[in-house]
Amino acid sequence: TGSNKINPDAVSKEKNITDDVSTSLVSNYLNLKQYGDLSDETIESIVKSTSDYVFSNTKQTTSADIKITNNDAIKIHQYGEKLGYYILLNKPAEVISELAILEEIVDTNNPEKSKLLVDSANQYQSLYEDLLTIEVPETFSKQHLNILNGLLKIILGTREMSEVINDPFRGLQGVQIYQNGADLFMQSAAEISTSLRKNKIEYKQGSGGYYILYGI
Repeated sequence: TGSNKINPDAVSKEKNITDDVSTSLVSNYLNLKQYGDLSDETIESIVKSTSDYVFSNTKQTTSADIKITNNDAIKIHQYGEKLGYYILLNKPAEVISELAILEEIVDTNNPEKSKLLVDSANQYQSLYEDLLTIEVPETFSKQHLNILNGLLKIILGTREMSEVINDPFRGLQGVQIYQNGADLFMQSAAEISTSLRKNKIEYKQGSGGYYILYGI
């Protein structure tokens, strides 16, 4: 649904429940797959190596995929405005954490809830495609690529989490990929915001650029 898209205000809340979700998934994984006495540390190591492998073997965004332009002041101003516009366009009216949905799926074993994660992944895909259309000043090309690749991780992780009932290990793997993507997205967006403020780029209140600067 539209209320499941990424939101800066939700990221720290999602981090707080990651451990709880992971613990539940590990327990289910051991019970369903009957893997005996694997330790949490062993599971964590397996999940990390597997999630790293899965993402490294999926298509990633490169500089060839984005429209890099010069660092002209007007271009920089337009970039901040469009970046904020598309993030605002995809900002939910009501924040619902994908990890909270996953936790509910694990607790209730309700496959219908998995559809919410599929819908959310599809909407993240729309945001990704929107951000591909932006002209990116060279000075922000690294951060923009990180935002796009962070979104790809979020999309992949959310899709993996939607498979939790069929395969708890894929769900746990999805948590790792999703969280890494969210961290990369937020860190890169923060770097862009800091740079715009340092360069005294100004926007009208209520605009996309103003949202990038102040989150309101």
